[in-house]
Amino acid sequence: MHPHEYLSRKEAAEELSAIGLKISPATLAKWFCTSSDGPPVVHFRRFPKYPRADLLTWAQNKLTAPQY
Repeated sequence: MHPHEYLSRKEAAEELSAIGLKISPATLAKWFCTSSDGPPVVHFRRFPKYPRADLLTWAQNKLTAPQY
C-alpha cells in the first residue's frame, strides 16, 4: 500500500468499507456526477481515480467528534 496510490472507484469503495465506512461504487459515482460533497477525484484519461491519501483524509473529516 502506497500513500500516493490512485484507486479506481471500486477500489475506493472497498478501501472505505475496510475502515468501516460502507460506501458503494454507485454512491461514489453519484457524488461525482452531482458534484456533491464526495471525495476528491482526479482523472487519468477518462477514468476517475481517487488519491488514497485524499480519500482517507476526506473520510476522517466527515466523522464527528466522539460522543461520550
